[in-house]
Amino acid sequence: MLKNSAVEQNQARGFTIVELLIVVVVIAILAAITIVSYNGIQNRTHDSTIQSDLRHFGQKVNLHFSEFNTYPNASVSALTAVGIKPTTGSYGAFYETGGNQYNLLYCVNNTTPAVAIIAGSKSGKVYVYKNGSVTETSWGSGSGGTCPAQGVASPSHYWLYGMGPSNKWEI
Repeated sequence: MLKNSAVEQNQARGFTIVELLIVVVVIAILAAITIVSYNGIQNRTHDSTIQSDLRHFGQKVNLHFSEFNTYPNASVSALTAVGIKPTTGSYGAFYETGGNQYNLLYCVNNTTPAVAIIAGSKSGKVYVYKNGSVTETSWGSGSGGTCPAQGVASPSHYWLYGMGPSNKWEI
């Protein structure tokens, strides 16, 4: 009888394969929920960063307009001079042509005058700064179709970043 009692004690100490599988499934479910939540938070962070950058860029070009009665030209040197510096890690491509992907577009027409700045977030959303505010927008057919769609007719435009062979920020 002592032998049976010792055997029963040894069997009571271990876990069955079913119990182990249940623990693994519960851990997997918790991990999946955590990953999905983290991705959502990360996407909202990217979106907020893009919106903040666009507001900042808009303030810079409007300050330039109030001082000189003209918006900065669509060039690296002009935009660098007004202090545009993107937070590079949050941008995602929203336009592709010739193997190059682009994610930040500056549209300007000094005749009208009008300006719009369009940017893509890593979340997949596209935002535009125009008329003093930032809103979500959809991407049109090419840069010529998008700048006019944002109120900048016959624009000069400049892509501030190309994720193609050069793979670098222009500013």
